[in-house]
Amino acid sequence: MGAGHSHQLYRPGDTLVHRLPPQCKLAAVAAFALVVVATPREWLWSFGLYAVLLGVVALAV
Repeated sequence: MGAGHSHQLYRPGDTLVHRLPPQCKLAAVAAFALVVVATPREWLWSFGLYAVLLGVVALAV
């Protein structure tokens, strides 16, 4: 313990996502969650689009 950020969940970087203020990131996550919850179940294609969007953001970080 006390080894700093040596665990696998920490990925250092300086990307656009890292430079955003924390309030903006929290608002984006809340908005994304509301959009996903509000999407009708019949629109199955949109959930694939949401997964792609999350993948793009994860790769950008």
